[in-house]
Amino acid sequence: PDPLDGPQNFTFTPEDMRAFARAAVEADRARQWISCAERMPEPEVEVLVYGTGTIGTQIGQWFRGRWDDHGWNVEDDGTVTHWMPLPAPPVPVR
Repeated sequence: PDPLDGPQNFTFTPEDMRAFARAAVEADRARQWISCAERMPEPEVEVLVYGTGTIGTQIGQWFRGRWDDHGWNVEDDGTVTHWMPLPAPPVPVR
């Protein structure tokens, strides 16, 4: 059983609350689009990309100083303007 199910008596310190708030802010940042002008992702890590033209939203990776196209052609189809990490895979239901 989940230890958080049912009635609980939790006591949190101010430090605990600040740590929870920092973790929530970081989790929210991880789900936001990052401008390519701000920074690029780690090389060879698949991310969600958004671009102009016919690129739209795709999965791609930054590879050797350019976007690896996974079937779409960056030079012909538009410009990647933003990216974000992919979400974690789903947890299997038991």
